Amino acid sequence: MEIIFEDAHLIVVSKACGEVVVFGRNFKEKPLNYLLSEKLGHSVYPVHRLDKETSGVCLFAKDIQTQRLLSSLFENRKIKKTYWALVSGKLEGEGSIDAALKLFGSGRTGVSKEGKPSKTLYRALQSRENASFLEVSPLTGRRHQIRAHLYFIGHPILGDSLYGNPAIAAPRLMLHALKIIIPESNWPSFEAQPPADFEKFSRRILNQEI
Repeated sequence: MEIIFEDAHLIVVSKACGEVVVFGRNFKEKPLNYLLSEKLGHSVYPVHRLDKETSGVCLFAKDIQTQRLLSSLFENRKIKKTYWALVSGKLEGEGSIDAALKLFGSGRTGVSKEGKPSKTLYRALQSRENASFLEVSPLTGRRHQIRAHLYFIGHPILGDSLYGNPAIAAPRLMLHALKIIIPESNWPSFEAQPPADFEKFSRRILNQEI
């Protein structure tokens, strides 16, 4: 965990792959909200979540009022989120995935007519025959949305144990929360460059060093 921004109301960290945002089932390690509360000497409150396996920008409020404000902005799709993802197969150009998602009892999220409306935009930054590097923007905030949507169109994220493709083994889930922008606020945009393992593996795959 690296703190990349802090003011009187907000603290922003670059979450590492493997770190947990809040307590959950089967998680034995201390979550980031607990560790930050210990560090600051007072409670902090998560306003959104990243999967344990995802790295990148993660926001915590220092007070309930800020948490309510930011949570409302996330729920109402006012906050712009940008991710990088390395996926299986060749995917070129840009597009959108507009498919309702439902959380099933297995813990997996899947496309279903009974699901909630969900939309994800993507743009290919680099493509090879076996893998593509994408910029991804989820317009809604469903559980595992990016992972489930990319799996649905036949391009699962490399290293994804729930929705993955075993054709190419990856050292981690190749999904990174790159940037968050809060429009019409005094806060700057928040950005976290991907860690070394993400960059190294991406270069190796995209350069066909497999």
